[in-house]
Amino acid sequence: MKLKLNFKHLHELKHKLKLKFNLNQKGIALLTSVFLITLIVWIATEVSYETTVEYGIHARSVQKVQAYYSARSGLELSLLRIKIYKQALKQFSSQLGDQAHLLNMIWSYPFMWPPVLGEQVGAVEKESINDAVKESSLQGSYFTVISDEGSKLDLNDLASPSKKIQEITKLKLTQILEQKFIADPDFAGRNRKYKAPELVDLIQDWVDGDTNSSLGSSEKSFYPNQENTPPNRALRSMGELSLVEGITSEIYEFLLPQTTVYGQKAINPNTAPVSVIKSLHESITDEVAQEIVKRRDNIQEGGPFKNVEDFWSYVNSVGGRVPTENQAQTPLIFDKILTFKITSTGEYRGNTHTIEAVAWDIDEVSNTMAQSVAKELLDKELKKQDPTKGQGSKQTQDKGPPRIIYWHEK
Repeated sequence: MKLKLNFKHLHELKHKLKLKFNLNQKGIALLTSVFLITLIVWIATEVSYETTVEYGIHARSVQKVQAYYSARSGLELSLLRIKIYKQALKQFSSQLGDQAHLLNMIWSYPFMWPPVLGEQVGAVEKESINDAVKESSLQGSYFTVISDEGSKLDLNDLASPSKKIQEITKLKLTQILEQKFIADPDFAGRNRKYKAPELVDLIQDWVDGDTNSSLGSSEKSFYPNQENTPPNRALRSMGELSLVEGITSEIYEFLLPQTTVYGQKAINPNTAPVSVIKSLHESITDEVAQEIVKRRDNIQEGGPFKNVEDFWSYVNSVGGRVPTENQAQTPLIFDKILTFKITSTGEYRGNTHTIEAVAWDIDEVSNTMAQSVAKELLDKELKKQDPTKGQGSKQTQDKGPPRIIYWHEK
């Protein structure tokens, strides 16, 4: 009887152990299932996130490309406007005479696409423009500005083969810096290592062909770092100006909007910066300069200056006291623009791209320089030479678009 009970007890115990084992297996299977489901959900989430990120990156790349081509479209249109201006100047300047400056309107006004339509635009014109916008394949927008780069002061003229241009450039650059030092004592205090004439000499040391400093010692003595010694060649870009001894970032930012390395060897009073106009003579004060700007920008006041006589007579009539000999020493130009700076900004879905380019009529500038040098030659045979011979500037330039010699993107 006891033996039977023991077997019965063992059988019940085996049944209980088997039941418990089955329950444990089900629990492990459940935990495994939960773990696998969690892992799958995590992988799916990560894949979805990575896909979203990749899509966003590629979409943004496409948008950046659209912004670039929008900016490029604005640049190409600007080059076309300059081309049309040059052709119109060649064809109609003799007929327009003193009114040739009116052709500047072809390039001088900013332009944007799609155009902003004012209230003065009629319904028919608005509908026509809106239809053109809808048919355009350009998905982005752009805004372009063309400015006269050549009327700024050319730093490379400090080493000009024309002694006259070299001296005038040195004088005017010195005056620009001295006026800033006087008008802004804090600026002068932060940049007191060199005086204005010394800074100009250091720039001249950088661009001239010799290794002797204008300050009376070797050029290398001012440059402890031998890698930045003056290369004794023309500045290739305005960025190189920051490498010149004494040119701090503050002085560089001050000179940047009023100087260039792509000058036209003459100043156009109708487009030159105010600081350049003031540098023409010490008697041209802020008040006189503002009157000059007011006159050239307002047709009712007389509009742009027509020629040398018109400009200097007006300057002296509003308070300037520029002697005749100083007037004769300053090269001025009124009838044409030789160097253009184009700034085109494209935009597409919040992405922007800006292209800056300089179109320089190198042949015409070389012709102007050759004429200036020829006037200074004392040798009669050299004076008889035609400085325009072999240039062919008009034929070369008119066959294609304006020549770009500087390109920067950001």
